[in-house]
Amino acid sequence: MSTSLSANLLGRLHPSRQPWITRQSYHHELVNCFAFPVAISLIEGTVIGVLAKKTFHVGPWMFATLMAVPMLANVSSYLWARALRGRRKVRSITLIQIGLLASVASIGLLPTNAYGPILLIGLVAIAKVLQTGLITARSTVWRYNYPRAVRARIVGRLSVIANTAIGIAPLAGYAVVDYHPQSFRIIYPLGVGISIIGVIWYSRVRLRGERALLRFERERDARPSPHGTPGPIYEYDPNDTGSFWSVLKKDHFFRRYMKWQFMAGLAAMMSEVIVIWMIVDLTGGFRHPFLISIALGVALPMISTITTMPAWARMLDRVHVTRVRYYQGLVITVVQLLYWIGAAIGSLSVFAVARVVLGGFRGAGILAWQLGHNDFADRRFVAVYMGIHVTLTGVRGAAAPFVAMMLYKGPVSLPDWLGMPAHDGVSHHAMLIIAAMSLIAAVGQRHLARRIARSEAR
Repeated sequence: MSTSLSANLLGRLHPSRQPWITRQSYHHELVNCFAFPVAISLIEGTVIGVLAKKTFHVGPWMFATLMAVPMLANVSSYLWARALRGRRKVRSITLIQIGLLASVASIGLLPTNAYGPILLIGLVAIAKVLQTGLITARSTVWRYNYPRAVRARIVGRLSVIANTAIGIAPLAGYAVVDYHPQSFRIIYPLGVGISIIGVIWYSRVRLRGERALLRFERERDARPSPHGTPGPIYEYDPNDTGSFWSVLKKDHFFRRYMKWQFMAGLAAMMSEVIVIWMIVDLTGGFRHPFLISIALGVALPMISTITTMPAWARMLDRVHVTRVRYYQGLVITVVQLLYWIGAAIGSLSVFAVARVVLGGFRGAGILAWQLGHNDFADRRFVAVYMGIHVTLTGVRGAAAPFVAMMLYKGPVSLPDWLGMPAHDGVSHHAMLIIAAMSLIAAVGQRHLARRIARSEAR
C-alpha cells in the first residue's frame, strides 16, 4: 500500500498531470527545484546558525547579527522590483542564481579565526540579497504561467520538491561535519555543483505574455486597471518612489494584512532565533550534536511540511489568504507554548513534537508568503506588491533576532551610550511574550477575513 501511495504522490508531480498550458514552465521548474535548493539549504537560518555557533564559535550578538542580515536583505525586494522592471524575467533569474551560487561556494574558503564570522556574515548577506531578487522575479513568472485556479497547487508541488532538498541536503552534509569539522569546505562547493544543474534547466523556462508585459513595463505612464475584489487597485505611477507608500495608504485591505503579518512574522522570527540557540545548547553533550541540531531544526519540520503542503495548496486555491493566516497563527501560538515547556524541563522530545507541529503548518506559511499578495494585486503589478511584502519582511526580520536575544540573554556587553539597563534576560519565558504576539496577530487576521468577506458579498 505504501508503494502505491508513493507512486501516486510521485505521479501527481509529473508534468503530464498538470494543465497543458503550464507544462513547459512546470517541467523546467521541477528540475530546478530538485537541484537548486541544495545550495539554498546550506545558507538557511538553522543550518548556517549551527555552523556559526559550533564551527566559528560566535557569541550571542554575533549570532543575532547573522540571523538578522539575511532578513535585512529582504528590504532590497522593492529595489529589485524596480530594477527588474522592463527586463526579461527568466534571464534575470538565471543571472541572479549564478551570483548566489558563487557566494555560497565561497563559504567553503573561509578561515575559522576571528575574521571568519565577519566574512561569513558578508557572504550570507550577498547570497540573501540575491535570493530576494530571485523571489521577487519568480513571483511574476508564477503569476503569468500558472492560472489562479491551479496556481497554489502547482507552486505547492514545486515547494514540496524544494523543501525536500532543503531538508535532506544539510542533514546528509552535517552528518559528515560531526566527524570532520572542516569538511564544510568540501560540502559547500559540492552543493553548488549540484545546484548548477537547476540553473541550466531554469534558463529554458518561457514566460507567457512576456513581450506584452515588457512593453507595458516600459511605458512611462503605465497604470493598473481595477482588478477583482477585495477593493480595486488604485492608480499610481509605478516609477514614482512614493508608490510603496501609495499602495499601503490606498489599498486598505492590503495595509491591514501587512500590519498583522508584521506582528505575526516578528513573533515567528524571534521564536526561531531563540529555538536555534536553545537546540544547539541542549545538544552540546550528545555524540552527534551537528546531526541532531539539523534534524530538530530542519529535517523534522520539513517532513511534516512536505506531507501537509498539498492540502494547504488546495485550501489556498479556494479561500482568501487571510483565513489561512488565521488558522496558522493559532497553531503557531500553541507551538511557541510547547517551546516554553520544552525549555523549562530541558526536554528535546518536547522540542521535537513542537517542530513537527510547526512543520505541519509551515506549508501554509510558505505558500501564503509566496502567493498571498496575489489576492490583492493587479496581475501586472504583482512584483510591486510582492516587493512591499518582502521589504516589510526584511524590516521585521532585521529587528527580530536582536529583540529575541535581548529578551532571552539580556543586553550583555552593549555600549553605555545605548542606555540599556543591565539585566540577565528572561530566558525561555520570552516564549510567553512571543506566543501572546502570535495570538493577537491571528485574531487580527480573523477580523480582516470577515471584513473582506462582507466586502465581496456586496
